[in-house]
Amino acid sequence: MKHRKKRIAFAWGWTGGHVYPIQSLIFALDTNPLFFNNTEKVYRFGTKWELEHTVFQAIQTNNITLDFVHTYSGKFRRETKIISIRKNILDSLFFVSWFFTSLYYLTTYRIDIVFCKWWHVALPVVLAARLVGIALYVHESDTSPGLVNRIANTFSTKTYTWFDSVFPWAQTVWQILSDTIAINEEKAMEVLQEIWHTTNKNDVVDQILSGQKTVIFVSWWSQWSHTIHTTLSDILQKNKNMQSDIIFCIIVWFINTQDIWLFEAYDNVLVLSYATQQQMAALYYRSDIGILRAWTTTLAEATLHRLLLCIVPLAITHDQQKNAQWYKLHHNAWVFSQQKKTFAQHLEKTILQHKAYKKPKKHQPLIHTIEQAKNSILHDMLW
Repeated sequence: MKHRKKRIAFAWGWTGGHVYPIQSLIFALDTNPLFFNNTEKVYRFGTKWELEHTVFQAIQTNNITLDFVHTYSGKFRRETKIISIRKNILDSLFFVSWFFTSLYYLTTYRIDIVFCKWWHVALPVVLAARLVGIALYVHESDTSPGLVNRIANTFSTKTYTWFDSVFPWAQTVWQILSDTIAINEEKAMEVLQEIWHTTNKNDVVDQILSGQKTVIFVSWWSQWSHTIHTTLSDILQKNKNMQSDIIFCIIVWFINTQDIWLFEAYDNVLVLSYATQQQMAALYYRSDIGILRAWTTTLAEATLHRLLLCIVPLAITHDQQKNAQWYKLHHNAWVFSQQKKTFAQHLEKTILQHKAYKKPKKHQPLIHTIEQAKNSILHDMLW
């Protein structure tokens, strides 16, 4: 009997830490004949005005056919009681509408497999898949699972996790990362040269390329990062000698572009409003220390490149504090509380203590580590 090729729907999105792993899985499908010979078509379920649509539109494949399917959903909110009630009532209507829309898409396109990682837009797709008996595979990347994955895990065909003991019976496969993160020195230097041509801070990029000074990589993807950017600017202003010892690479992202001016006066700071996956990889490659939020994809990428981690978890999320504590226990990360009055002093002290720090040069098989998780998941899905 001839084996029928599978139609796969990937459902999750929003941030780069969730969008780029989907892209990476699609590339793995497209480049491995064991996978693309068993794949008829790939559908990307997501919101057309979010990052997942932009990234998906740029994907070019040779062996599989791609299609984007616009979906949406309401979100269960936990703000103040009155605001939450009003928003949850409205969003429940969105959810019901998109549940039936997802049901229509799954049956019309004859989807065989749904893969879900996170985010509220995936829930209507997940529940619709359950109703019609479509195989469901789930990946949870946090130490504390979100609501969508807690629901999906109760009836999934198989669940994968990055951390142990997140779900009973789940398989720990590590994080899903993009192959682009596993950059070599030649490519890293090439990408940094490209950054050199697009910035007015050529001297800073030259010092990053030289590799002589300690480089601190700073990335806080959140709407609540202005206070931290201000704190870091104040630390630089207070410690003039720091400007000759340390290079800072700061990505403010599009939600914090108003903070760029805070660092314009400093000759040892490179600020980018956005970074591609290759640019992130090149900056990781040349950096020694990372001052980061506790997003697990970011922490996994930084750990692969052996950065000393200084983590400032978001206090309002259910998972970031636990993520940070796990990295403190297993990777000797420094963890800071943005809410404490002593936050600025502790961050300043830690930076000054490590102004001559250089990360270890121990070689790691990055590509093998990254491919292992993806191959395990795709093999289970297609066989």
